[in-house]
Order: sequence, then C-alpha cells, then structure tokens
Amino acid sequence: MKTIGEAERKYQGISVRGQTFYVMSGLYTSAQIEAIGQEQSAKHRLATELAFETGVSSYEIPSLRPPGVRSADQVSDWDEQLFMGRKNLVPYTVMNAGAESRRIAVSEDLADKIELARLTRPKVVQEGNWRELCGYRIGYGIAWIESFMRASEIALGFRLDVHGLRQAYILNRFFELMAVGFSRKDRIAILSVETGMHEPTIERLLSSPPPEPDRNVA
Repeated sequence: MKTIGEAERKYQGISVRGQTFYVMSGLYTSAQIEAIGQEQSAKHRLATELAFETGVSSYEIPSLRPPGVRSADQVSDWDEQLFMGRKNLVPYTVMNAGAESRRIAVSEDLADKIELARLTRPKVVQEGNWRELCGYRIGYGIAWIESFMRASEIALGFRLDVHGLRQAYILNRFFELMAVGFSRKDRIAILSVETGMHEPTIERLLSSPPPEPDRNVA
C-alpha cells in the first residue's frame, strides 16, 4: 500500500504575476490517483480516472457518450481553443444537471479503457430525483463518492473528497493554458466552457486554498 508523508500534504501558494494560486502539494497527482484506484473496483476506478482527467462531476458521469452520438449544446467563442495544451485526445460528451451537453476530452489510453467498459445495451440508472441512460460499466453518484473516500483513506492515509478532482483539473488546465500563452481572463473563460462552471466559481477556486483533508475518520 502506498502512503503519502505528512510533509507532502501541505498546501502551497504559488505566486504568478502578482496572483496567488493554491495547489495541493502531494494531492491529486497521477501517482496518487493510481494508488487510490488500486483500492477501488474496476467501475469506480474508471470513474475516478475520468473525473481526474476531465473534471466531470459525479452526476455527469453516467451521461457519458462517445464521439458522434450526441452533439454539444454549449457553443462559445472558445470552441476552437478547448483542450489546447493537451495532445492525443478523444472527444466525448456529458450532460449537466440542466440537461445541457458539453464536450470533454480524454486521453487515448483512457478512451480505450472506457470503450472496453461499454455495455451491450445501455441501462437506465437512477439516484435521488434524476434518471439517466448509462452506456458504460462505470461508477457514479453516491456509491462512487463513498468508494473514492474509502480508497483514499486506505491508499493515502486520509480521506479526500471528489470535489477536489474537479479543482485539480481546473488548476492543471489553468497552468497548461498559461504555457500555451493565454491571458488569465481567457484561461478562465476557456475553463468555464470545459467544465460547465460559471467564471466567478472558477475564480474563487483558483484564489482560495482547498479544504484540509479529513484525517479524523473512524
């Protein structure tokens, strides 16, 4: 079992051109996501990898559709700039709570895993007040959230929340887009389209340190 030392759990503020951005040192790296996934079932591990790579939420996961099945409803001035800074991507779509679809993009390796989990016949899944037609053997909703929290406790020694996966995506993409040459304002706008989140929400996530992991667990 892999464990992460206390020193690696510190939050670090990085100053870029007068702005401070908080990133989690030692949290939500590829290696740690892999360690967490080793403690999950195959379907929950796939959901964790998808959320880490794309920032999708727990209720969006079952709406995942492959290329050509569903077009994206969200159209913006940034459509040509989406996912710049990443290579060898495969496009998919997901549906948000407002029944609007948007594009996401996964690595070719993850796309291969997703397609291996495709169901012969899609099934209707339900949780709370929402229902969705799911086409893959993949975790979602409360069951996946609880699986992730348990697995992080086992693999890393403390419990993490899945919301941090979306924040990790935003932070990673923020710096990837910076490397491409986009201004801060443009990066926020692009991330808003990629995640389906409002720009003020992204601003808040970038300028505030994430909550401490829960180490007081039974």
